[in-house]
Amino acid sequence: MADILLDNLPRTWAGRPIDWDFRPMVWFNGQYLRLPEDEKGLPELARQTMRRFYRVAVPPEEEVDAFKALVEFYTAGPQEVADRPGSSRTEELALDYVTDGPAIVAAFQQAYGIDLTRARLHWWRFKALMSNLPSNGFFFFYR
Repeated sequence: MADILLDNLPRTWAGRPIDWDFRPMVWFNGQYLRLPEDEKGLPELARQTMRRFYRVAVPPEEEVDAFKALVEFYTAGPQEVADRPGSSRTEELALDYVTDGPAIVAAFQQAYGIDLTRARLHWWRFKALMSNLPSNGFFFFYR
């Protein structure tokens, strides 16, 4: 894990160039939360996510390790509040990037002056900003 204050945020991961923007990770999160409980669709979801995340094709024999690395990237960087409601797939979601998308866009615009519809924002920076939105705004329940 990198120190968000001291280190450059990674633009390569597991030896491959990546799309470090928040969008592939938000997409992955939304798709994962909507997988059936038996997770039969996980292999295809993994392939689709890797195509969005890695800037180069992942050879089939390296897919398992590349997906593990992708999940490490997803969970690395600033950590969100782990004990909040919805931090598990089995709990009711406190936050869903898909259904809460318009509110998230508005909250970032209001709190930080960042237009998420236009900005490229590193996933780790997005997570840091997301988990520290002002508590007096719309996302008071997120904390």
